[in-house]
Amino acid sequence: MIRVAAVQFTSSADRVDNLNTCLGLIDAAVEGQAQLVVLPHLNAAGREFADSTEAWDMALCPDDPLLTAIASKARKHGCYIVTAATLRLKDSHTAETPLLFGPGEHSVSDVEAASRVHLGQIPCVTAERMPRVVDTELGRIGVLAAGDVCSFDTARVLALQGAQILCSSMGAAIPPHVHLHHPVRSAENRVFLIAATHLQDPILPTATSWVGTAEPQAELMECRASQIISPKGQVLAHALDAQEGVIWAEIEPAEADRKLRPDGSDVFFNRRPALYGDIALPSTDEFGQRSGDLVLAAEDLGIAMVSVDAVDGERRLRQALRAISSLPDTVRLVMLPELFWLESTSVYPLSDTLELSRQVQAELLQLCYQRQFHICTSLIMASHNGLQHCGVLLGPQSIEILQPQLHFSARYGWHQAGEKLMIADLPWGRTAVLTGDDGCYPELVKLAAQRGVQTLLITCNCQEDWELRSGFLSRAAEHRISVIMCSRDSEPVCGLIASAEGQRVSSTRQSASTLLARLEPVAGDCVTSLSSTEAARRRASLLAAELCAPNPFDIEQSDDLGIFLV
Repeated sequence: MIRVAAVQFTSSADRVDNLNTCLGLIDAAVEGQAQLVVLPHLNAAGREFADSTEAWDMALCPDDPLLTAIASKARKHGCYIVTAATLRLKDSHTAETPLLFGPGEHSVSDVEAASRVHLGQIPCVTAERMPRVVDTELGRIGVLAAGDVCSFDTARVLALQGAQILCSSMGAAIPPHVHLHHPVRSAENRVFLIAATHLQDPILPTATSWVGTAEPQAELMECRASQIISPKGQVLAHALDAQEGVIWAEIEPAEADRKLRPDGSDVFFNRRPALYGDIALPSTDEFGQRSGDLVLAAEDLGIAMVSVDAVDGERRLRQALRAISSLPDTVRLVMLPELFWLESTSVYPLSDTLELSRQVQAELLQLCYQRQFHICTSLIMASHNGLQHCGVLLGPQSIEILQPQLHFSARYGWHQAGEKLMIADLPWGRTAVLTGDDGCYPELVKLAAQRGVQTLLITCNCQEDWELRSGFLSRAAEHRISVIMCSRDSEPVCGLIASAEGQRVSSTRQSASTLLARLEPVAGDCVTSLSSTEAARRRASLLAAELCAPNPFDIEQSDDLGIFLV
């Protein structure tokens, strides 16, 4: 076990004041026995500069007294200190640079950030080399700087390199959705994450952005503070959002070598790099342009989310059909959970199960024809290789999307994985359907966004809290797409609608209920790359190429002891 700490304070324009604050809080962290201390960003990351001259003036020199003082503290205390800073480069540019200070005499590691955010109107230079993990006696450490956490790829590459601990040094001016990503980056990669932030006034959406309850606003305020998160996305320590100070937690880095979901699925071994190939294409390719050509419906999308709790398959089907039949005419899309018509999804499908699946398909198609709407759920279908678990979008005339599950899942050991992401242009925009655990693989969601998908329908059986609390909101915010999810009897929610801004439009908690909501169509030209400079786009392409390479870091499946080999 090791003891780690995250620092939280208010930065000012006075560098001497910032220096004294940093050094005092480092001492406080070490007094609490911290062996690894994570500081917020050291200067004005995220603020807008009037011009490049102001950006240069705010940036630090590599030999700045603040940096040398932090290095001295690391040597004095025999600890590791992580932070990030906007540094001056030799060519009169500035760059966002993550830094790891160690206890050695010359131990300062520029571990590089993979993607960069704008410093106002002045973009930072992006170094074109891969982020790397630093192997220490405490564990394998990777660093995220400024906005790196907003995109999955930097954390993913570091985790695939074997990182056990990710350290995120956040700046002062950040959008409200940024911290949705912290528990997701941790859980989707099964690593510890230590996030250090500046104190600031919370920037929340207006009250009209949320429907139903104020709870999402409270969750958002809490997740903006410094926190330490486990590989399961659970918060181990959390700072108060208006209090300067230090938080600590004891962690066992070796726990991050176990990449298994609750059902035993290995989320790294089950990745399918060959399937993700298109994410390595430049953002200006044909997929990135298609979304702007879509003609969207003038009206919002009326959605009904239906869940059932009957005890056997036939009764579950009848309960769902009654609920759907009573829906108002304004509904255009009905969401049902994964295999809602089965009492249990843990049994091997027999001939009567396949027959029931065909019956479900036929009756739902008839309802679609009668009511002129669409229904999304999942079915079991026979294929030439065996059986497939398929997400389906049924329309008034036929099956609009038939999407076999694309990643192996231990609970569906009989399933033959699909080979292609299916997409359809529908009245509300370009749409894809995911089922099983497919929504937990960030590469696949990026692939959908890269191909112009505006609405992602997920019919699933969520296994972990992070998926429901922040996972789907994070996916929506990262890729600027709408996500509509319906899960089997999950807590804290069974269904969720996330807007393209990563805001919770609505959610339902009852195990047997019907939720009605409306979602505004996503603008056809909003599916854009977060990378805004040519260098950043090249950098993103390099990262994507690594993620699409076959077994890029020689991954082997976790065994029963949870050993992960790199």
